[in-house]
Amino acid sequence: MLKKFVPNIRFQGHKNEWELVTFGDIFDYERSDKYTISSDYVAYGIPVLTANKSFLLGYTKEEKYYQKGACLLFDDFTLESQFVDVAFKVNSTALKILTSKKRYDPFFCYLLLNKEPKKQQGHMRHYISLVQHNKVCVPMLEESNLIKNLFFYINKIIFSIQAKITKLESIKNILLNKMFVQPTNQPTNQPTNQPTNQPTNQPTNQPTNQPTNQPTNQHL
Repeated sequence: MLKKFVPNIRFQGHKNEWELVTFGDIFDYERSDKYTISSDYVAYGIPVLTANKSFLLGYTKEEKYYQKGACLLFDDFTLESQFVDVAFKVNSTALKILTSKKRYDPFFCYLLLNKEPKKQQGHMRHYISLVQHNKVCVPMLEESNLIKNLFFYINKIIFSIQAKITKLESIKNILLNKMFVQPTNQPTNQPTNQPTNQPTNQPTNQPTNQPTNQPTNQHL
């Protein structure tokens, strides 16, 4: 019996089987060479992006940046990817710029690409050799839009929570620095180097019994 290409959970009213295609059917790709920066970063301008977790590397004032709409940045060596919907430049020629073909939503395609397990095959350009030939299942456009909207909303909540966590961690560190007293190891008003050579002409018959009414704990 042939396996039906349907998900275990889906939106009500959608019963059609998903279509079996390849990533090459879903994406067009472009090399990133002409969008690569050639100067140092600046304080503001066009964002310089990468496909790994750091994502934003800095800004540039250079022209000839990518401004063709939503796309995916795909690292040909690490297989990492990022969804981008702003104008940008990149810092590496090892990136592929993937754009979804007309019948596919860009963000849904990003979800699909990141869901599929990908394994590096040595130091090679993976997209043309391997990734574009991988088979995946896709739904009709209406169902893919519902899925996209759901995960877009989930991501929005995650980003909001992460921003709050980052802010709370910053507040916590400030309070730790300002709500505790930091002791000093050495008194600041005492000399640290004592003379090592004592005078040799001191009398030897010093009294052995010192007065007992002297304070034993001096305030330093």
